[in-house]
Amino acid sequence: MLIVENDPSAVEADLAAGRFLCPSCTDGILARWGFARRRTLRDGQELRPRRGYCCPKVGGCGSTHVLLPDICLLRRKDAAQVIGEVLQAVVIEGESLFEVAARLGIPADTVWGWLRRLRRLAGRIVAHVTRWLLVLEPGRAAPDLEGRPAAQAIEGLGALARAASLRFGLRPPWSWASAVSAGRLLSNTNAPWPGPD
Repeated sequence: MLIVENDPSAVEADLAAGRFLCPSCTDGILARWGFARRRTLRDGQELRPRRGYCCPKVGGCGSTHVLLPDICLLRRKDAAQVIGEVLQAVVIEGESLFEVAARLGIPADTVWGWLRRLRRLAGRIVAHVTRWLLVLEPGRAAPDLEGRPAAQAIEGLGALARAASLRFGLRPPWSWASAVSAGRLLSNTNAPWPGPD
């Protein structure tokens, strides 16, 4: 799986130009390989992600990868922006998770799972975001994040989205969170997140 921008024509152009390196072997270049199954997010957005193939004939490993748009997080039925807004409302603004879940039509257990993972991964998120910020804004001091670790993680992701948008162009904030975590921001695996180097 590879996180790409949410612009199918740009993804097609990048595939045709050989701009996607294989995430498995990091030597091969991904080429077009059909489409993954159609997905419908809880908010009604329909996706049919492209697939890429790392061709062994040109030094690749032969693996295939789903090119998931950055509006998604891995194995989540809700858009990254929706997940981010829920976490922001509960952790930063202090709203009740039950009220937020009811207002958005998301099961409260799902929201509770997101919060539990955010709290568990907060230290990792803050460290990862700090590394990115120091590369995106050279010479900048490490961010001074305040509050509980979960709040620090969300505040740090907001700072990262601002810095990345200024440097690379405007994108929704939680799309940046998806991109810099390889879609694994709330994942229960220890798979590495892509570094800024």
